[in-house]
Amino acid sequence: GELAVVPDFLGADVAEAVREDTLRGISMGWLRPVGTPMSRLGLDGPLLAEVASPSLPPAERCRMLRALDDRLGFKFRYHVLDPRNAGHEIKAANFPGQMRLYSGFASKTWTKALMLLLTGSHEVPDGADFELPFYREYRPEDYA
Repeated sequence: GELAVVPDFLGADVAEAVREDTLRGISMGWLRPVGTPMSRLGLDGPLLAEVASPSLPPAERCRMLRALDDRLGFKFRYHVLDPRNAGHEIKAANFPGQMRLYSGFASKTWTKALMLLLTGSHEVPDGADFELPFYREYRPEDYA
């Protein structure tokens, strides 16, 4: 079958550029929380204090929340790097790592590869598009 190659797409230099862009975005206030805060999970005081404890390892927090899933329903909380509505002018030149990822994800070769993985066909329907990914960051008290 066909092999899709996007040259230099995910090299170490790209990863470092994305990391630098992410840190720059965080410093500009672009982190936005998504999901349900711990305080709104419907847990009682002692259990909430235990689950929300900053000293609780993330894997243990997830285990505890999974055990409570029937009672709570599926919930999550994490942060995304999202420049929209941040009150800053966004210039692509200031974020070369993200722009390199965007150009890779927006390439016809990558779109065909994703379509093949997702649908089993390399045919891309007219107007098909993929949204850019959000960069997730898990902060203290976040969970998934």
